This record gives sequence, structure tokens and C-alpha cells, in this order.
Amino acid sequence: MNIRFYPIICSIAACGLMSAGCAQLRGAIDVSAATEVCLFEGDGKNISVELIDGAAPKWRKGILAEAGLAEAAPGRHLVAYSGLDKPFAPIFTCKADHRYRIKAGEVEDSRYGSRRVYMVVDVETQEVLAAQK
Repeated sequence: MNIRFYPIICSIAACGLMSAGCAQLRGAIDVSAATEVCLFEGDGKNISVELIDGAAPKWRKGILAEAGLAEAAPGRHLVAYSGLDKPFAPIFTCKADHRYRIKAGEVEDSRYGSRRVYMVVDVETQEVLAAQK
């Protein structure tokens, strides 16, 4: 092989290897992550997700992602919230591609009038999955 073509051949080989690496990386990024995780959010004001199963939550990232969304694999989880006037860490089962929001509500209490309770609601179906007793 002629030595003057050696830099050209090396450059072509390096470009080929780099483009193959980029293609492999591009394939590893999962754009449809929302169909494989369930999302947890606070009330948008003071309440936020503090822990999921005793660990710091994995926060949703990306250009179009909303702030304050924690994600976890579908299944049964213990989700602890911060910013409440009393502890609330319900255990419930979440489904893939569903978003769960904490809500506050008032219930009648014969001894004290009404009291504030917190509940976790499936945003899509409005089903209450967990509530304070």
C-alpha cells in the first residue's frame, strides 16, 4: 500500500467507526419511555414526590418533559410525599403509561368537623388508588 494514501484510509475508517457508534447510541435511546413507566407528580404547588421505595426518585428528563414528574417501573410501590402537614407514604400499584397525582380533600369527621386528607388519583381514570385513613 502506498504511504500517501494511509492518512486518507485511516480518516475514512475513523468516520465509519464513529458513525456506527452514533447509530448504536441513537438506537439505545428510548423515545417512548412513557409507555414503559408510570409517572408520579405532586400537586404542582407545595407537595412533591420525596421517595419511591425508600430511594430518591428518578426524575423525568427531556426537552418536552414537564418538571416535577418522577418515574418508576409499573408495579407496586411505596411513594412518600413531602410538603404535607402530616406524613403520607401510600403503597399502591401503578400501571404503565399512567400518571398519578396527589390531591387534598376535606372529609367530615364527627369529632372535629371536617379534616384534610390526601389521596393518590390516577389522572386518566380519576380512580383513587390510596388515601389517608
